[in-house]
Amino acid sequence: MQRKEPERLEFIIRRALKGSFLEEGITRVHVYEAFDKVSGLSGYVLRKTYEKGVLTCYMGSSVAREMALSSKEDILKKIREELGENLVKEIIFR
Repeated sequence: MQRKEPERLEFIIRRALKGSFLEEGITRVHVYEAFDKVSGLSGYVLRKTYEKGVLTCYMGSSVAREMALSSKEDILKKIREELGENLVKEIIFR
């Protein structure tokens, strides 16, 4: 039997979960973590939802929401770079 090249555990797990109901939850967590990391707004977000490529952030401050809206495209670009995929098509700040 010939040995295969080593694979990262992350890729093995993703392949195993592909198509299962757990895959959606893991994707959601990755999107939330990427947003928190790149935006600097996590302290102002009361709740986040992610469905069908749309990340909705419910803000606790109108000032923070206006700041977020002004840098929305930059945040979206950084999220895509962080994830390495185009999982987030749009961000809505409420």
